[in-house]
Amino acid sequence: MKNYLFNKYLELKKNTSNSIAFFEKNVRYEKSFSELAKDIDKYIKVLNAIANENGGITRVGILGPTSYKWAVLDHACIKGGYKSAGLPETFSIEVLNKIIKDINIDLLLIDFNLKGTYEVLKCSNIYYFNCKESLNEDIELIDYHKESVSEENLIQEDYSIVFSSGTSQNIKYINQTFSENPKQKKSLLTVVKLIKDYWYYRGSIWYIIKNKKSNKLIIYLPFSHPMQRGFFLIAIFNKIDVVLSEPKNCIKHIMLEKPNIMISIPPIYDALAYMIEARLKRFNHKQRKLFNIFIKYKINRLSDKNLIKRYFSKRLFKKVKKVYGGRADLFITGSAPTKLETLETFDKIGVRVYEAYGQSELSVNIMNSPRHFKLGSVGKPPRGVKVKIGKNSEVLLKFNKESDTVNEHVLNVRDGYIHTGDSGYIDKQGFLFITGRLDDVIVLKRGKKVHPIPIENKLSGRLGNTTVLIYSKAKEFIECLILSKSLDLPEVQFQINQLNLELASYEQIKGFTIIKEEPSIENGLLTSTLKLKRKMVLDKYQKLERPLAKV
Repeated sequence: MKNYLFNKYLELKKNTSNSIAFFEKNVRYEKSFSELAKDIDKYIKVLNAIANENGGITRVGILGPTSYKWAVLDHACIKGGYKSAGLPETFSIEVLNKIIKDINIDLLLIDFNLKGTYEVLKCSNIYYFNCKESLNEDIELIDYHKESVSEENLIQEDYSIVFSSGTSQNIKYINQTFSENPKQKKSLLTVVKLIKDYWYYRGSIWYIIKNKKSNKLIIYLPFSHPMQRGFFLIAIFNKIDVVLSEPKNCIKHIMLEKPNIMISIPPIYDALAYMIEARLKRFNHKQRKLFNIFIKYKINRLSDKNLIKRYFSKRLFKKVKKVYGGRADLFITGSAPTKLETLETFDKIGVRVYEAYGQSELSVNIMNSPRHFKLGSVGKPPRGVKVKIGKNSEVLLKFNKESDTVNEHVLNVRDGYIHTGDSGYIDKQGFLFITGRLDDVIVLKRGKKVHPIPIENKLSGRLGNTTVLIYSKAKEFIECLILSKSLDLPEVQFQINQLNLELASYEQIKGFTIIKEEPSIENGLLTSTLKLKRKMVLDKYQKLERPLAKV
């Protein structure tokens, strides 16, 4: 694997056809993969110069939002033989200092935009990138011209350290590795295995992408998250154009850049679905009639190459496609269960959003595919991934020592299975459904268990994708917090009454509080991947003792 990657870095220098687009102060810049390769080599020299001046460095921490320079520095570490650590910018000073000490980071690279917050961090060597004013510690001022890039393969097997997203206080340190594939002896069994592998590959999303003439991936979540870095690496080594964005501008960039590949989180798909529904409501009588035929005869489920589907799409969705760019070949959602209403909105216009399931420690384990797809599920476990449902409906993954390259204690392995902490079920067709986190399940005094996520998703959809948090303070009945600056009490009360008609008696919401604040990364209520920090929200707002509106 290391030799494969090293050769890919060499090939990158010749690729002038593909490019990376990125934005600085709303100005669009573009660099070819060949220019990216040159920049990687430049910053290998910069890292070597810093190492030589300071008696050597081995571990490099990178702290900052998604940017072109972040990606370049990360790959300079990988190719240059340094071990990088992508530090989440939502972690506190105390936590970051602990990480720096625990894993012995001896060089810290910080985005200049975060200097005011993180200049107090304790590290023997600190430099800044993306600087906007004169600074002695600007990495661009390092004299690297006497340095060179080794012609040898210096890529480390354990090339990086990443961290869990931090919705709980228990932050895990995860080693990412490039493991070498063992050579297999040629035999009839290996030939049969290759045929099976190819059969499964033909039914996978990767086969679809490989056969597209032009692919474009958009990344807006932090590079400190291993999934984003993983897909960036896949993109640049497989001639897939890349667009680097940020959460606050990603929807605008989706519309303008028209990516056909996106690995996103539910809130972004919720927002896109809301905009799609708004355009569908503007259909005139003739369009509505045509749209009903499109749905009734399941034309929306046909292949994008199908001439009938293409005819209907051209007649119906010209304006709708502008919302998501019109090229949704591989739109993946993960990190939390996605609202069924959101998935249904995309489905009825003929777009599949593939729900995926995995952990920071293991990347994607299970995902819907063109061959095995069901709305609301995360797909069928692929070959080699064994799943069962344990006590309290916990999802258990069979641990494979040969392929799972992180420590067992990090993965919480017991009796040969990884205890994920997620609750779910497998239906009769073998599709896995995730219902939430076990820690979030509410156990009422009468013994009834309430899974908050499905209820939150339904109510949030009714309230225009407003953040909703279900809880029970005294464990006697269900309550909820509504975090919104615009909603008023009568509107919320009406929607809760309507939702309660669909819920079991013990699940029904009996009281609610409207909080005139919305969660964000800035106020500390969202993680860097935009997950709600449930415990922090409850701790913050339950203490206010605001009156509970009864339903």
